[in-house]
Amino acid sequence: MAILLESYGYRKKFERAYPWVDSLTSLGVGIGHQITGIANQIFIVGVMGGFVWEHRALTLPEGNGWIYLALFFSLEFAYYWYHRAAHEIHLMWATHSSHHTPNELTLSAAMRLGWTPFLSLSWLFFLPLIWLGFHPIAVFGLLSLSLIYQFWLHTKLVPRLGFTKGYSIRRLPTVSIMQVMISTSIKTMVVS
Repeated sequence: MAILLESYGYRKKFERAYPWVDSLTSLGVGIGHQITGIANQIFIVGVMGGFVWEHRALTLPEGNGWIYLALFFSLEFAYYWYHRAAHEIHLMWATHSSHHTPNELTLSAAMRLGWTPFLSLSWLFFLPLIWLGFHPIAVFGLLSLSLIYQFWLHTKLVPRLGFTKGYSIRRLPTVSIMQVMISTSIKTMVVS
């Protein structure tokens, strides 16, 4: 339904046909991701997440709002580094690059995800959060919510925010903040 609404808005705003072939390709890749996702989730969340949870350093109290706020920012930090690595490490890019192959940014592009994240080791970025005491279901549950949020940002109909100095806030709520903080820290360390 969302893609149909986007196609209407796309035609109105850009006065050209919606890229249906690209969107259908993305949907096909997304279906493959969902099918392989069952095995990915069993291995990543069940086996690896369970193993790290059994050997965690801390146990954080559940049901505390501050813990969930800490998890949110910790997950954003981990996702930032995962996404950056996915663009720079060939093994990870092999899985992530499929997400960047559509000719146009449309909602369906958000579904164009690789089928083999367990082989690219992308999940390793999130295991430290479990080791620090965040429950695996909370970590991967919040990650799933973040990906649902990101779905709505994969369209040219959502504008970039002008005050972000060339950084895009469209991917994650705090990605630009993380990028500025990390870039500033690195520059400070190099100058010192």
